[in-house]
Amino acid sequence: MTTTYSNTTSRYVTIIILPYSIKIRARKEESILSALRKSGITIDALCGGRGLCGKCRIRIVKGETNSPTSNEVRILGDLIKNGWRLACQVMPKSDLEVEVPSFKGQILDWAPKMKFPLDPAITLIPIENIRREPPSNLDTLLKELKTLGITNVHISLQAIKNLVLLSRMGIQGNIVYNRDYNEIIDIKTDEACYGLAIDLGTTTIVISLVNLRNGVILDTISEYNGQITYGRDIISRIGYAMTARDGLLRLHRAMLETINKLLVTIFKKNNVEERAVYEVAAAGNTVMSLLFLGLPPHNLGSAPFEPPFLGGYTITNDRIGLKINPDAKIHLLPVLGGYVGGDVVGDIISSGMLNDEVALLIDLGTNGEVVLKKAEIIYVTSCAAGPAFEGVGISSGMMAIEGAIERIRLKEELEPEYSVIGGGRARGICGSGLIDILAEMVRHSIIDKQGRIKEVDNPRIRRNKKGSLEFVIEWKEATAVGKDIVVTQQDVRQLQLAKAAIKTAYKILLNKTNTRAEELKAVYVAGGFGNFLNKENALLVGLVPKVDISKVKFIGNGSLAGARMFLLSRKVRSRVRELLKNVIHISLHEEPNFRRLFIESLFFE
Repeated sequence: MTTTYSNTTSRYVTIIILPYSIKIRARKEESILSALRKSGITIDALCGGRGLCGKCRIRIVKGETNSPTSNEVRILGDLIKNGWRLACQVMPKSDLEVEVPSFKGQILDWAPKMKFPLDPAITLIPIENIRREPPSNLDTLLKELKTLGITNVHISLQAIKNLVLLSRMGIQGNIVYNRDYNEIIDIKTDEACYGLAIDLGTTTIVISLVNLRNGVILDTISEYNGQITYGRDIISRIGYAMTARDGLLRLHRAMLETINKLLVTIFKKNNVEERAVYEVAAAGNTVMSLLFLGLPPHNLGSAPFEPPFLGGYTITNDRIGLKINPDAKIHLLPVLGGYVGGDVVGDIISSGMLNDEVALLIDLGTNGEVVLKKAEIIYVTSCAAGPAFEGVGISSGMMAIEGAIERIRLKEELEPEYSVIGGGRARGICGSGLIDILAEMVRHSIIDKQGRIKEVDNPRIRRNKKGSLEFVIEWKEATAVGKDIVVTQQDVRQLQLAKAAIKTAYKILLNKTNTRAEELKAVYVAGGFGNFLNKENALLVGLVPKVDISKVKFIGNGSLAGARMFLLSRKVRSRVRELLKNVIHISLHEEPNFRRLFIESLFFE
C-alpha cells in the first residue's frame, strides 16, 4: 500500500482499527501486532509473532507500510495484492487504517468500553492576542474570558506567571481550562495537553499516557509495584503499615517512586514534558487507593473492615508529588466498600455490563473482586486471591512481558507446545500461561482432583531437590534464562488457593441473589493476563461458572480501561456517580457458608 496521509518524518503514527474506529499509537519501527498488544487489543499469534502461523491476518486499508516479508509471501500469496498482511510482520511508515477481521470475535468484547463520547474536562482555549492593558494583566484576561461565558474562574499562580511573560511579547497563546472545576491551570504557546490513566495494582502499576485533545493513547507502560518489598498482598501491607516504624510512609513512598520512575521513562520515550500533564484518573482497590493518598488502611485489617470513606476522591498533585504539573487534578475512582475499590468501578464501566440484565464480572487480580449485576442492582465483593495469577510466588512465574509463555498446551507424551510474548526463547510463564498449564495438567491427569501431582512415567515429571514433584515445561538448554521452566507442587497449591478464592466469591453472590449460572447473559473476566486467556481452560479449572463458552468475555485490564474512560469523558464521570446509588457490598467473612464453599472450591471437578 502506498497511499500516505500523514507526516512521514514523525517517529510515531496513529492506527485506526476498523470497523470500530479505535485509535492507537505506534512507533514506526514496531510491528502492528506489538502496537495492538500494548493497547490491550488481543489478536491471535500462535507462533509468538514470528510470522509462521498466519493467524494474525489484517488488511491495510489506507497508509504506507514496509514491504511484505518472505513469510508473508509464502502464507498469504496473492492476498497481499488486496492489502492482506500479517500483523507481526508489518510495520507502519505512516498513519494507517487497518481492518482486523481475525479479531472480530474478541474486539466486540472491547467495543462497549471504547464507545464513549470524547469530552474531557481539560480543554484548550486559544487567545489570539495576549496584550498589556490597564488596570492589570489579569483583569484583561478575565474580560476576555467573560466574552466566552467563563466567569468567577480560579487561576493558578503558574498561569498568572505565564500571562505576564506572554503579554510582554503580545503573542497568541492557549489557556488550559478545567471545565469541571472552572479553573485555569496554565497559559502557554503550544498545544501539548496530556493526561494519565493509572491502574494502581497490588502487584503491578500500569500507566497509559493519553492525548487529551484527541483521545489517542500514546503509550502504556508497567512495572511491579515497589510495595512488594513490604508484602505480596494487601493483608501483609496493612500489617506493615500498622506495625512497622514509618510503615505507612514507606508504603506511600514506594508506590509514588514506582509511578514516578515509570513517568520518567514514558515521558522521555514520547518526548512529553511533565508540566504538560494536566489530569490523572487512577483506579485501584481500596487499600492501594489509601496508600496512594498516604492514608492509614488500618481499619481494613480487622472487622468490620470499613474504609475511611466511600465514593471517589480528588486531590491536587502538589499534595501528592507525581512528576507532572503540580496543579493537575488527580481523581481516584470510587471506593464501593471494604476492599472493593475504583479498580472494580473501572471494570464495570469498561466491560459494558451495565447494559446487561444479568451479568457477572470477575477481576483476577491479587485482590480478586467479583460483581453481579441483576436488574438495576450491582452486588460487589472481594477475596484474597493472592498474586499467583500475576506470576508472583510461582517458581517460573513472571509478568506478562516479553519472554513470558502466554499460552501452552500439551501434546502426545505430554510434550508442551507454547507461544512466547515477543517470540524467542522463554524466560518464564505469566498468568494466562499458568491457567493453561493448570488446565492441561488436569486434562491429562497429571494432577488429581485434590491437585496432587501424580508420579507418571514421563521424563517431564520428576522430583526436585526438595523431594517434591514438578512438571518441566522447558529444559534449561532451550530457555533464555539457562534454567528449567517448571511448575512445582507448591505452584499448583498456590494456583488452587487463588482459584478457590474467586470461585467461592462468585458462588456466594449467585446463591445470595438466587441466580442460576444459566441466567447470566455474560461473564466478563478482567485482569492483566497478557494478551490471551483461554476460555475453555478458565472454565475447566473453575475460574468462571459453568456457562456457555460464548458468554465468557475477556476484557483485559478493565481497571486501566475504565480509568481512561473516566479521564476522557465527562459523561462517563456522570454515569459513575449514578451507578454508586445502586451498589450493595457483600462481606464474604460474614457469610456462614464461606469456609465450606472455599474448601469445596479447592478441588477440580
